[in-house]
Amino acid sequence: MSSQKILFHALRYRLRDLPFNLTTNEKGIVISVDPSRNVTWKGKKFSFSNFPSLTACGADIQNDDLVAPTTLTVSKWKKFLDEIENFADLVARENLQDTKIWGSYPKPHATGFKEGTLPQSTTYLKEVYADKFIVPEKKGFVIDLRRSFRDYLISVDDEAKSFLDAASQIGSLGLGYNDPEKRGLVTHEENFEWAPKVFESEVYNAYIQLLRKLSGMPNVYFFNSGAEANEAAIQLCVRKNPKRKRILAFNGSFHGRTMLTIHLTHSPAKRLPFETYPEIVKFAPYPENKNPSENIDVSKDWILLWSNVKSPNFVKKIEETSSHADTLLKSEIESLLFVKDALEKQEFLATIIEPRQCEGGDRFASPHARGSRQTLRRTSPRSTAAPSSPGAAAPDPRPPPATRAPGPPSASAPARRSAPRTHRSPPGSAGAHPAGCAAA
Repeated sequence: MSSQKILFHALRYRLRDLPFNLTTNEKGIVISVDPSRNVTWKGKKFSFSNFPSLTACGADIQNDDLVAPTTLTVSKWKKFLDEIENFADLVARENLQDTKIWGSYPKPHATGFKEGTLPQSTTYLKEVYADKFIVPEKKGFVIDLRRSFRDYLISVDDEAKSFLDAASQIGSLGLGYNDPEKRGLVTHEENFEWAPKVFESEVYNAYIQLLRKLSGMPNVYFFNSGAEANEAAIQLCVRKNPKRKRILAFNGSFHGRTMLTIHLTHSPAKRLPFETYPEIVKFAPYPENKNPSENIDVSKDWILLWSNVKSPNFVKKIEETSSHADTLLKSEIESLLFVKDALEKQEFLATIIEPRQCEGGDRFASPHARGSRQTLRRTSPRSTAAPSSPGAAAPDPRPPPATRAPGPPSASAPARRSAPRTHRSPPGSAGAHPAGCAAA
């Protein structure tokens, strides 16, 4: 067998199952993209020019094809074959729908399920919860992530049930499951990992600029989970108030399962088995708006009222407002007065609140509860509000409203602080707070 045929078969083996055609001509072995397949690289049309390591070995690009001359030396051929293996792995991971390493399953349809009708799921869950180390969830199913598809969850059971994941795993899996159109994005780990090369990612930098624009804040931090974001937010507050140890949270809250955030979670079933420092958290009433679709205007007078809680006329105006308030407004006043009285004691280092709670169903905070932000500023300027969206939170250690730059409240991961800008995660559980130290 000639050397060209040996090299041809070596290349064909390394490119097996991939959308490439191999031919030979007088110049050498030609690798071309199969015109019947949609091959992409980083979500765009594939081109061999994106892989300079191949041409560095002596190969050449001609008419969008890669030509490997058979006149290459043995050492260069060896290096070229090694580079082809790396190249094949990268292309295969992005174009998984064109390879045989993933199973093929029919498109699911939401079927739903009844409790007790999923035998495999029930067995698995009994094993997980047997030692009572993990608090049992209300969900009675176990998901097969390999079979789940796009926005459909599929159970592990032999007679699998499927249903629509309308909340995208509470906002943590926005790309869905095994979506062929998004696999090219998720297989480029430089877009997501905490590696130095992440700073060169177009997606990463574009997202930073978007968050800065929307939030009006110059610094952005990314975290793997909402619990870690909350931990970092509290640790930034510790830096502002190192002598204070207490945190003000709200009834119905859920902020994560790390040692510190589980203390901030209101549910006794989740919190009590791991609660080590019960004295550090105080829970305030949550002003729930049971009709969030209604348009409720928040007047400037209301904001001004809570911006001057130390005014001599404050108590009188509150009494006048309460005398003709409906049930919702009374709950708002009760919550805000609770926050005011707590913060006047000057012992809280932070306040953490969710504009929308998702523990056991969506619960929306009343629009008038925005007055709590003004109360925080005027009652305890050194305390920091930490508004959170489902699955994420961040500190907002900004100067008082009179001096800060314009911009909406913090709601995800942006934060303003005096330290130099950084994209690295600040210290989390190992910080100065006792509950955080307990987890370290």
